[in-house]
Amino acid sequence: MLVHLAVNPVGIDFYFAPYEVGSYADGTFHVRVTWSELKVTAYLHSKLGANHVII
Repeated sequence: MLVHLAVNPVGIDFYFAPYEVGSYADGTFHVRVTWSELKVTAYLHSKLGANHVII
């Protein structure tokens, strides 16, 4: 279960509770998706083409 989501200048950070990804001893897990990674995804899935994708 996603515990926290943070949007910042670098991208989007996702935080998961212990036991969701690993053991409690491993602590919380943090995943960062940068804006440049999201831009590639938006481009690949855009029906309008690259000229209309704004990120």
